[in-house]
Amino acid sequence: MIRHLQTSPFFPKPVNIIGDYLTRQPSYYELQRAEEQADALALEEYNQQAVPMPDHIRKRLEKLQSSRRLNHES
Repeated sequence: MIRHLQTSPFFPKPVNIIGDYLTRQPSYYELQRAEEQADALALEEYNQQAVPMPDHIRKRLEKLQSSRRLNHES
């Protein structure tokens, strides 16, 4: 509509307003919001499909962490 007002001395018709709405480019913030929503959906899907850590790996990590704590305290 703004483009029509800048280029034409006549009042815009509904087709001019609708045409501008359909061809307008999304703003940076709209693109960023859409990207954040897509990332959130991807993370949610990943969390639904995630598999718990096997017990033998968890135990080894706990052992490694406890040995590091002892080394730092010394």
